[in-house]
Amino acid sequence: MNKGLFKFYPSLAAAAFCSLTGGVSLLTACSDSTSTAGVLTETESGQTASLTISVNTNLEVGDSSEISSRPRVALMRTANDRSEIIDSAVTDTNNEVTFKNVPYSDFSIVAMGMDPSGAITFGNIITDKILEFKELLNDTGFVETHLEINLYETAKIRLNAAALEIAPGDSVCITGTLSCGVYDKTAQESGYISIENIPASTYSDSYVDYDQVEIIHDGAARKDTVYWRVFPGDDRTANKNAVVDIVSEWSFTLPSISLLDSLQDKTLDSLIAPIPVKRPVTQDDYIVCAFGSTTTSDFMDKSQNSLPWSNSNYRGADSITTWVMLPPMDSAVTIYKVHGAIYPLAAATNRIQYSDSFASGDTLYRATFSEDSCIAVGFWIRAVGTEDSARHNILSLGSESTGFKIAQCERNAEYACSRIYSGLDSAATDSVIYGKAKILDGERHHVSFVIHKKHLTIAVDGDTFHDTDLKLSSEFYGLSGMLVGDYPLENLIVHSFGSYIRKDGEKDWTRLKAWLKAFYEMQKDF
Repeated sequence: MNKGLFKFYPSLAAAAFCSLTGGVSLLTACSDSTSTAGVLTETESGQTASLTISVNTNLEVGDSSEISSRPRVALMRTANDRSEIIDSAVTDTNNEVTFKNVPYSDFSIVAMGMDPSGAITFGNIITDKILEFKELLNDTGFVETHLEINLYETAKIRLNAAALEIAPGDSVCITGTLSCGVYDKTAQESGYISIENIPASTYSDSYVDYDQVEIIHDGAARKDTVYWRVFPGDDRTANKNAVVDIVSEWSFTLPSISLLDSLQDKTLDSLIAPIPVKRPVTQDDYIVCAFGSTTTSDFMDKSQNSLPWSNSNYRGADSITTWVMLPPMDSAVTIYKVHGAIYPLAAATNRIQYSDSFASGDTLYRATFSEDSCIAVGFWIRAVGTEDSARHNILSLGSESTGFKIAQCERNAEYACSRIYSGLDSAATDSVIYGKAKILDGERHHVSFVIHKKHLTIAVDGDTFHDTDLKLSSEFYGLSGMLVGDYPLENLIVHSFGSYIRKDGEKDWTRLKAWLKAFYEMQKDF
């Protein structure tokens, strides 16, 4: 056998691939250029038919002159959590092959072309789902009995071994394909399992979505779900959630905060940190570096979780500010900027609702803030209070029946006071003033204002100066129309907390205070 035909690891031949008749290994099934058709009968598999497959070597991607021999086609199905060959054959001089007694069942068709060295470099895959979509199959069997497959460049991925529960010597195979990798010594040292010869195009598209891999351990197989989109010619990094290019990485250190000493786990979850990204130069740079609905860029942590983020407008002429919710931290954490299609996206994406700098008088329109009765606002301000009769507003949300307002205090021009409209009745005077902070003295200050359920916390420059439960007739659901007052606000972020901000058994709000302190520390020099 020409081992270059499938480029297998010898240890996978018997362990990972056996036919359904007598345990014949893949190496046996592909040992010559003859068809092994007819290994299944209608009694064994249900509806069957004869199927002719033409392989088009006029490549969509790649140089067709690099194909040194006639392509090979394999029919595969999954049984007992393992992909197995039903049949395989080399195409004839017309680049066609006919299989008889093809089962109408869960199966895939894999076509392969080899380069002059004998290695697979071109391929394609068709699954039963695509066949049904193209009306090749229906409830009674095959509608068509002829199919043409185009060849594309195959792909290679380096699978992060930490993404799977895997032991040395285990193999990882993509379900329905001939593509496998082994967790050998090289993979253990690098932390990545190399999987090559991956079919990267389908009957109808220029990419393939894969949703399952098989892990073979001591001869037994198990399934694991993945979310992979693979394009022709890819040579990229993979984890369970994506096949991606790592564009950049950042390391963050948790600030030293004495408040953490009283917390049992001494961790903070979902800190929001700023990241500056340079203005892209070309359209290609934009796709990788910029942020918005037209890109497939995202942030991930070391555990392959997609991280919620939000971007601001360009600061000056050459950079954009991106705010990322970091994973739980006890000392340090590293996150990655990646380019690729990531599934599934994090459910907490809307926890960062706004992040930008605003001029005085701007209104932040949104259908509703505080969907979970939690709203947190952080911003920087540099302003000087005036002694005139007008008491200048800084920021407000809602109305004078339910909402809040941060404004210049009535008796001291350098101080700001927070007023909560509690909704106890509709009178405009039904409000309570909470806190008094010196932030209108011409210096640059950071303000955090948090209403979480029925609790209020206010911090200036990271230090909490007001922390109390609120007497509300109803929680702060469904408020809209946040108004920036008489002073411009820099890096205004509207966000909310989940249950991580006060864990079970905690009787006070120390974790929230520590979070606000760390939030300030991580952006004060930015």
